[in-house]
Amino acid sequence: SWDISLQENLFVGGARWYGLKKAKLGIKNAGLNVAFQQNQLIYLVHEAAYLYMASRRSLDVANEVLKYRRESLRYARKRYEIGDVIELDLLQAEIDAGNAENEVVSAEQRLENAREALNLTLGIQLQSRFPLEISLEPTLPRADQDTLLMLAFQYRPDIKLRENEIKIQEQNIHIATSGYLPSVY
Repeated sequence: SWDISLQENLFVGGARWYGLKKAKLGIKNAGLNVAFQQNQLIYLVHEAAYLYMASRRSLDVANEVLKYRRESLRYARKRYEIGDVIELDLLQAEIDAGNAENEVVSAEQRLENAREALNLTLGIQLQSRFPLEISLEPTLPRADQDTLLMLAFQYRPDIKLRENEIKIQEQNIHIATSGYLPSVY
């Protein structure tokens, strides 16, 4: 003779119900956390790209300054040769040209560092090179500060994540208090 017994709690003070609600909020939080991380990554990529473009622009300016400093040095040499300026003026022009050359080297290094920072942010090899063309002109939203704050509170996934964490803790309280309610077997 075989005997099978099955026992199931029909009602355990709502613990399962609150546990299910808590689990669903946990899933929502995981999605919000992913969205927040994506927003952070978008920000970091934009920041790195703008830094790269600004560094490239800085190198262009440094090269222009060097070109003018070399031209100024050439004029200072000619004027010194004909006796129109003293040696101090020639030395100052040489110093200015040397400083401009150093600035070009520094700007090249900043550009290389910015490129590597962009590659690191993108998750590709630091030595990777690719064309990058973006505008350095900022585009700002056309709204007042209160509207911008309202939008931030409405759409920021990290705010929603924190709100859900409060709800999860409320569910934990319900689960804990459900132990004081009767169970039906």
